[in-house]
Amino acid sequence: AKNYTRHVIAKASAGIRGACVHFLGEYDAEKARQHVKDKLPNKNCMSCHNDLLERPAGNAAVAAVHEQAISKKAKKTGYTCVMCHTLHGEKVVEPAKEAGEEAENMFCTVCHLNFDGEEFVSVHQEVNVGCVNCHGDSDQHSADEAHIIPPDIMFKKEDVNNSCFKDGCHVKEEIDALPSHSPFVSGKDKTNKYCTDCHGNHSIPERHRVWDKDTKKLIEADGEPFEGDVNPGGGAEVYDSGMGM
Repeated sequence: AKNYTRHVIAKASAGIRGACVHFLGEYDAEKARQHVKDKLPNKNCMSCHNDLLERPAGNAAVAAVHEQAISKKAKKTGYTCVMCHTLHGEKVVEPAKEAGEEAENMFCTVCHLNFDGEEFVSVHQEVNVGCVNCHGDSDQHSADEAHIIPPDIMFKKEDVNNSCFKDGCHVKEEIDALPSHSPFVSGKDKTNKYCTDCHGNHSIPERHRVWDKDTKKLIEADGEPFEGDVNPGGGAEVYDSGMGM
């Protein structure tokens, strides 16, 4: 009965507001939506979603945010459900894609088959960010059948995060402000240190060639130390490799 009474009052209130808007002025839907996002308490969401600490399974960073959001100190943390999650009935409009807008990675995936269809690659590909945007054209690398010449651009693990913010791809200030990322940004999340820990591993599972990412020199080939050099002119000719290559 209590819920029924509240429901009737809410419906009546909404009807009166609607009538006022109809006869006295225009309704600012965006302003009303923002008001709800600013004021909607977490307990309204949790009346149905009461298993937050179990979802998503295995993701410590998100679990930490959920724990903060439903704690008794939630008002002080400022974490609210609608900061990360859209409101029920709120339509999320995706930008329309134009012909040719999707990046073409076939030039790379013809060799790197393990990246074809990988989530990390696919998400970027859909917004016209392809392999070459991060790793350069790498023409000599792709033309080298001996697999000695490295890609134009390689990343050490500690460079991964900064590479995500280069050229305005992802705005660092916006990432820092996301409640779901605060354990990661602050370093409290000891499990995940790099963007690719959560957003796709994006690595070659079994490497046959290992380059020094600072000098770009090949240091290991097929599991053995490599002590040769490459043709300074850019060819794949190997000098005194001791590998018979």
